[in-house]
Amino acid sequence: MGAANIEQDILDLKKSLQDAQSKGSTTTLLDLLRQLSKFTVTAALLRKTEMGLFVNKMKTHADNEVSRLAKDIVRNWKAQVTKEAASPSSTTSSSTTTTTTTVKAEVSKSGSSIKASSTTTTISSSSSSRPTVETKSSPAQIQSSSRDGSSAASSPRTPTDAGKDRTVRSDGIRVKTTGNDVRDRCIEMLYQALGTNSNAESERLLKKATNIESIVFKNLSPDGSPSQNYKAKIRSFFMNLRDRNNPMLREAVVSGDVKVEDFCEYTTQDMASAEAKARDRELQLQNMFAAKGAEPQQAETDMFKCGKCKGRKCRYYQMQTRSADEPMTTFVTCINCDNRWKFS
Repeated sequence: MGAANIEQDILDLKKSLQDAQSKGSTTTLLDLLRQLSKFTVTAALLRKTEMGLFVNKMKTHADNEVSRLAKDIVRNWKAQVTKEAASPSSTTSSSTTTTTTTVKAEVSKSGSSIKASSTTTTISSSSSSRPTVETKSSPAQIQSSSRDGSSAASSPRTPTDAGKDRTVRSDGIRVKTTGNDVRDRCIEMLYQALGTNSNAESERLLKKATNIESIVFKNLSPDGSPSQNYKAKIRSFFMNLRDRNNPMLREAVVSGDVKVEDFCEYTTQDMASAEAKARDRELQLQNMFAAKGAEPQQAETDMFKCGKCKGRKCRYYQMQTRSADEPMTTFVTCINCDNRWKFS
C-alpha cells in the first residue's frame, strides 16, 4: 500500500472517529480504533494528518475501554517513531563536501606561457545505504561558495524523537525579534516548554509561544519594559508546561483545546496536573479531619434543660479551665436551637 493511500485511509478514519465521537457511539469508536491500531505510521505521517494529537486527546475519554485503547495506540506509535529515528535507513544523510582545486601549471619550452586548469572533487560521507552521486562544481560556484563562507540555512524542521528537548535552535526556527532581548528569550523558553515530548509542527509551537508572551507582556508590563511580575509569570508557565508529569496541560495548549487567552489567566493551581489536584484535595480533607479531631468529644444527654427552647436534647463536654483543685467546667449545647451555656 502506497504512502498516499495510507495517508488517505488515516484521514478517512479520523473523519469517521470525529463523527462517532460527536454521536456518542462507543461501539463504533472501539471498532475504528482497532482498525487504526493496525497501521504502521511514521513521524512525517503523524505530523501531516495530525492523527497523533487527535488520538492523544481520546486518552481522557469517559469510556474506560476507549481510553485504554487510545493509550495503547499512542504508546505503540511512539515506539514506531522512536525506532524509525534510530534506524540507519531513516537517518538523515550528513554530507561533507570537500572542494579541492588543483592548479596545473604547464610551462612552455620558452618559459613564458602558463596554463592553469582547476578540477573539483566532491567527497560525500553518508550514514545511509543509498549510493553517493558525485557532482562537479563550476569555477563560478566555487568562487561564490568561498565568498559567502556558509551554505544556505535549512528550512525549519520537527524532530522525530519526541523524547528530546526541542529548542528554536535545534528546530532551526528564527524568532521574530520584539526589540527586547528579555522578551525574545522568554519566547524561546515558552517554545522549549511547549515542545517537550511533542511532535507538533514548529510553526504551531512558535505561534503559541509568541501569542502567550505577547498577552502576558501586555497585561503585566504597562510601562513598556519587562516587569518582575511579567518575568515571574513566564517562569511559572515555563516550569508548568515543561513538567513531564503534566502532559495534558501542554497538549491542551498546543492542540488549542485551551485558548491562549484563557491559559494566560491560569494560576499555579489551575495548571496543576489531575494527580496533583487530587493529592491536594486529599491533604485538605486530612487537615480538615485532623482539625475536627482536636475538638472536645461531646456526648448527648437529657440531664440538662435548655433555657431558651425548654428542650432536653443536649450535647455536653467537660474541660478543666481553672486550677486543678477546682471542679471542671461543663459546656452544654442544645441540639434543637443551638443555644449554648456553661456551668461549673
